[in-house]
Amino acid sequence: MSSADLPQSSSRVRPSTWLQKLQELPAQLQRNPALAIPKLCGAECVPVMAALEAVETNQHTELKKALDGLATWAEQGLAFDAFGDSQQMARQLFAGIDHSIRAACFDRDPDHPFKAQSVQSAIVAFEQAGYGAATVADRAMWLPVSYTENRTQFDAFCQAASGYTSSAVGIVWDIVCQLSRFDFRQPQDNRTAGIKILLFGANELGSKGAIAQLEVELFDDKCGTFIPDVGRMGLTTAKPEFLTAMGDAWQVAGLTGCSGRWRVNACEMYSQIPWISGNSAQAATVCALWAAAGKVPQGGDEFTPPFYLDPYASISACIASGTGPAAALGPVGGINEKLEATRIRSDLVDRVIVAALQESADYQEHRDLRPDDPSTARTLGEAFSSLFRVQTALTFYRQEVINEWTKRWEPGTAAL
Repeated sequence: MSSADLPQSSSRVRPSTWLQKLQELPAQLQRNPALAIPKLCGAECVPVMAALEAVETNQHTELKKALDGLATWAEQGLAFDAFGDSQQMARQLFAGIDHSIRAACFDRDPDHPFKAQSVQSAIVAFEQAGYGAATVADRAMWLPVSYTENRTQFDAFCQAASGYTSSAVGIVWDIVCQLSRFDFRQPQDNRTAGIKILLFGANELGSKGAIAQLEVELFDDKCGTFIPDVGRMGLTTAKPEFLTAMGDAWQVAGLTGCSGRWRVNACEMYSQIPWISGNSAQAATVCALWAAAGKVPQGGDEFTPPFYLDPYASISACIASGTGPAAALGPVGGINEKLEATRIRSDLVDRVIVAALQESADYQEHRDLRPDDPSTARTLGEAFSSLFRVQTALTFYRQEVINEWTKRWEPGTAAL
């Protein structure tokens, strides 16, 4: 039987799931604009998932048509109203993701995989979303790149890019690499770590607490940057104070010889986070970075296997001053609402660490009701040690085994 004899309706039997969702999305959003949050935020942002599927199945034409339809919807004035006062940022994030997908999937050829037009448009969109202004030198780096699947060329690019400060450039590079399957920046030795963080007012429901998952990854590319993983957060908008806090956390962590990537996603299925703000995730970010690196920096650039943080613990504190383990923790806002979220979902978080200086009236009321939770820490080092529960338990266990053997071999002890 030749290929011409095969049933022509086979594609209907096995539809392209994410492409189909993308094709249907503009009509759904036209009827209900509030669907923009569940469909475009989080780890399953429909356009990104559809692009990944199209790359795998070589359905670029279908992808382009579907993206064009969604772009038409996005041009409407009320398209991003569901994002409240973050709608302008969401609109620019959408444009940046759209142009990055086009740069990865359409606007490339064997000699110049990343043509300038879509790349430049994506960089501008992320800049306007507040994700760092690119310098002229940053932009110029895209123009001469003739990229192939070659680790040497990738390392050369990273060396040339070392020290650039623009998150916008890094985000575009990150998305294009992921979608092009050119991403050689896979975390070495599973250098990833996750920790629960507590948010306040991070949804359209108003002043309520929420629990989210922060994940960080470290790479050996020497760039020294720490960027948001927009490809796996979608239109979840990080407000300026949050971006600044994450940049400061990277500096406080003191890691060298690598770059990092972070993302924040909702813990609960069918729930998304439209925006994140504030600085209460700073301490958690530093602890996650140290866990991923397998070390608290004390000099030298060698990494060990990653540490394992308590998956049911969280820390809600900013960094008041200092760097490294001695950095002092500071209080944060909305602490009562955040703790209330952990009371409701104790299956996600059963232990919270806050700064020793956290002295709001609401917090004291919570302490009166539950005197053992949360615990407090004065410094990052204290907080990290407390979060490092699994490894600490193993240390105690091993020491107990050593003690038992020592007792058995002491003089006067009966032979085994």
